Amino acid sequence: MTHTFFNSDFVTAREMEWFAQVSKDIFIILDGDYVIQGTNPAWHQVVGDSEIEAGQSLLMDYIHPEDQQLFIDQLRGKDRLSIEVRCSHKEGTYKWVDWYAIHRSEQRQKAIMLIGREVSYERMLELELKESKELGRVLLESADTSISIMDAEDRVIAVNKQFEELYGWRNEEIMGDIMPFYSHSEQVKKDFIELRKRVFQGGKIVNHEAVRVRKDGSLLPVSITVFPIRDINGHIVASLDQTRDMSQILDIQQQLMNSRKELEETNEQFQSILNSIIEVFFYVDKSWNFLFVNKLFANVLERDPEKLIGKSFWGVLPSKISPLAEDMLQESMRTGRKARFKDFSPLMNRYYEIFTFPTKNGMAVHARDIHDQEMNLQRLEDSERQIREIIENINEVFWITSVQDLKTEYVSAAYERVWKRPIKDVYQNKHSFADAVHPEDREAVIQSVADLDHIQPEIEFRILWPDGSVRWIRSKHTLVCGEDGQPLRIITVSADITELKEKDSLIRKGDKLGVVGQLAAGIAHEVRNPLTTIKGFVQLWRQDSNQVRYSEMILSELERIEFIMNEFLMLAKPHQETCMEPTDMNQVLKETAAFMQPEALLKETVMVCDLQEDLPKVMMEVKQIKQVMINLIKNALEAMENGGTIKIRTRKKRYKVIVQVEDTGSGISKERITRLGEPFYSNKEKGTGLGLMVSFKIIQNHHGTITFESEEGKGTLVEISLPFASQ
Repeated sequence: MTHTFFNSDFVTAREMEWFAQVSKDIFIILDGDYVIQGTNPAWHQVVGDSEIEAGQSLLMDYIHPEDQQLFIDQLRGKDRLSIEVRCSHKEGTYKWVDWYAIHRSEQRQKAIMLIGREVSYERMLELELKESKELGRVLLESADTSISIMDAEDRVIAVNKQFEELYGWRNEEIMGDIMPFYSHSEQVKKDFIELRKRVFQGGKIVNHEAVRVRKDGSLLPVSITVFPIRDINGHIVASLDQTRDMSQILDIQQQLMNSRKELEETNEQFQSILNSIIEVFFYVDKSWNFLFVNKLFANVLERDPEKLIGKSFWGVLPSKISPLAEDMLQESMRTGRKARFKDFSPLMNRYYEIFTFPTKNGMAVHARDIHDQEMNLQRLEDSERQIREIIENINEVFWITSVQDLKTEYVSAAYERVWKRPIKDVYQNKHSFADAVHPEDREAVIQSVADLDHIQPEIEFRILWPDGSVRWIRSKHTLVCGEDGQPLRIITVSADITELKEKDSLIRKGDKLGVVGQLAAGIAHEVRNPLTTIKGFVQLWRQDSNQVRYSEMILSELERIEFIMNEFLMLAKPHQETCMEPTDMNQVLKETAAFMQPEALLKETVMVCDLQEDLPKVMMEVKQIKQVMINLIKNALEAMENGGTIKIRTRKKRYKVIVQVEDTGSGISKERITRLGEPFYSNKEKGTGLGLMVSFKIIQNHHGTITFESEEGKGTLVEISLPFASQ
């Protein structure tokens, strides 16, 4: 009979129970429904529950939900099994248990005996080992340098991708083999063995420069850092070699050496250039001590350049530098910002443009002589100021307009005098100019500058003042182009030519008067003599009483012809029998008004005189001026059929005496007012038009002007302007 531990005659049932109670292994008896029928304290410790009663708890209530189905499948499928599952603790944690199960059937009752052992610690170690390996792999692969790990026998444990790229061997090629790169050269092998020896003696190699051989046989300069790897007992079992490619660094070092040499040569050339230039240049450190001074600056200071090195800038130039330059230099050094400014140097009695170039070690200063340019600039500014003063004070309006959008870039102050509008309107609204142009002339003005290839050099047009007055403007355009020939701006000079237009009209009327005068001279001489003879015989004829009625009519018409002839003679000989002398205009007007007062009373018209006192005298031929005033007053009386008011005013304006005759008659239309003064044109039914024509001629001979303003239904204003008599 074979004896085992539990059927031994030496072990009683009680002793077996005791063994289960003190064992660290878990003992559980389950029925066929997985209900716990018996447990030991080891199970209570795993689940944290000491009050588990037999026949009251399902084992599956203590198994992790993710492991339950697997556990049941294993229990059903095998008589004996071995499986690790997680069991829940009362506090909510889980512990790993390694189970062994035995199925038993007695008297139709199924039972399962489970023996388990907690393996949470082993699981944790296994997981940590796995994580450690994964972390090592990640670190190995993510390193930016070549890494290789070798054991104590120089066999490769692992290499990373950077090693593969640097040397050419793949990890799977050399894993477990002796590191191959030192077998190509005795010197490389010797160096490799020496490093390994030092590391396995506990040393550490940092940035050791050496030569290694690639798979293709080429030599590679490298920097090697080697660390020992120890086991849990502190024994060195492997090494980690970190290799950095030095070929590029060596190339860079060589380039730096070459660059340093070139820099030294360039520095010598640069100093030579700085010494040869005819501009001031020097360099100071942070303490303002000279590190370099070119020869020109040293000569200005009357010092040896070499002896200035190390000297204080402020010690050498304490009183020879302006306050502006001192402030700008100090500010540039303090802030580290470049500076550029102009200054007059008392030391050299010239203007300089100064540049500062701060560095981390000091500051370079370059001074460029701009004295001649500054003098020219000042002269140019003076010239521009004078030109601007001229432009701002002349009567013509000076414009500068951009061709891009016809926006005004500049307009002179005369604009407000000529246009009677504020300048700001032109700058704020580019349409302001066109809005002020007379509607009938607006399109022509716009078209005059619309085509830049055929810009209209000169144009005359009308503008409207804010009060509705019409003024004539003459504008001259000049196109300004850039160096490439493209139009940039339009320069316009505009002048008010209203008075010129009026004088031109008077001249044209004067020309007509001259023609009429020549005609009148011929007609008067040819007609006057026969008229005298006819008049004499008609007077004799009157003595016959039967012919009185007809003779009266004939004489009346002959007298009218004689009057017209006298008017013609006045036009033909305007200067005949004239005696110009300084005369008080107010006195002449008083006498004329008194002479015309009876006729005004007959017409139920009131004459009002508003005469300014202390008027300067006017050089005049009194009879002719009275003739003009009588003519104007008669015209006013005839214009007021139902009576009215005639106002006679005087005032002085600049160097002229102004006389105004204003009535409240029917007025004159704009079309007819422009023809006043023409021969044989009259507003009266039997008028010849010669009266006003003679008046125009008289005023013209007195170097004056006569103008008419009228509005139909409101009356007419006649204004005469005569110059002061010279003192």
